[in-house]
Amino acid sequence: PLRVPLPGYVFEGAHYWLPAVGEAAPSAPATTSLGSYEVSYHHGEPYLRDHVTFGEQVLLGVTHCSLAIDAVRRHREGSDQLRLDKVLFESAVIVGSGKDANVRVSLQESSKGLSFESHYRTGSMSVWEKSAGGAISFESGPRPSRFDLEGFKNSSDYEVSGEELYTLKKPGVYGPGLKTVEKAYIKGGEVLGELCLRPEMEDDERNYYLHPALLDGSMVTRFALLDDSGSPEPFIPVMIKSLVVYEVPGAHSYSHVVPVKSNDEVWIVDISIMDATGAIQVELKGFT
Repeated sequence: PLRVPLPGYVFEGAHYWLPAVGEAAPSAPATTSLGSYEVSYHHGEPYLRDHVTFGEQVLLGVTHCSLAIDAVRRHREGSDQLRLDKVLFESAVIVGSGKDANVRVSLQESSKGLSFESHYRTGSMSVWEKSAGGAISFESGPRPSRFDLEGFKNSSDYEVSGEELYTLKKPGVYGPGLKTVEKAYIKGGEVLGELCLRPEMEDDERNYYLHPALLDGSMVTRFALLDDSGSPEPFIPVMIKSLVVYEVPGAHSYSHVVPVKSNDEVWIVDISIMDATGAIQVELKGFT
């Protein structure tokens, strides 16, 4: 059989043809390792303790994005404005009772550019399992236009408090340390959320450039659109088409969520994170 390169994620609209008989299959580009960055998580700390799915502590999926950004900034100082593309979440980091988790992010460079892979192991695991990966580039385009925060609030159809969102929309999943959403304003099919990092997240010694609890809170904002009539389904992140960081958000931020596609099988949204003036600081496209 012949080996051919396939798309890195399931939604990539590209064609891949088998080479004609007698032709050599195209080879993968040579890759150079640029080093790795490793972080440990203790099962008793709020970051893990306060995120539980089906009774299991689970690392926030967006943690891999935050760690990749930190790894790039360690490798290339001053890279404040950067971009992750085609981020694919391959497996969840489930941390067993009383166990800890280690996550290792490695950077590679090839003729196609810079990329990252995130691997993990928990407890007595002897091998590192791949959890996520994606491409990295350095954004040079203009920042999007300022968002009209007050206009959206004043014209919203209704509001949902953060406590109501976590109690009714995502019951039993988030503990106090990760309840980042304070209020959500709903207008049509869009949501504007007020975000605030809890003190225990702000005091995290890992000192993330883009805190994953803030990223996760921006995603949780969208659950204000869920119908209360049924049993809430667990959200499993699959991919992010692109994530652009223009500026590091503060502990108090806003998130604007715009659904792109929604049905019984998939929910795709675009998300902007901004400051109190409406200046866009982070943009996520195609969060599935």
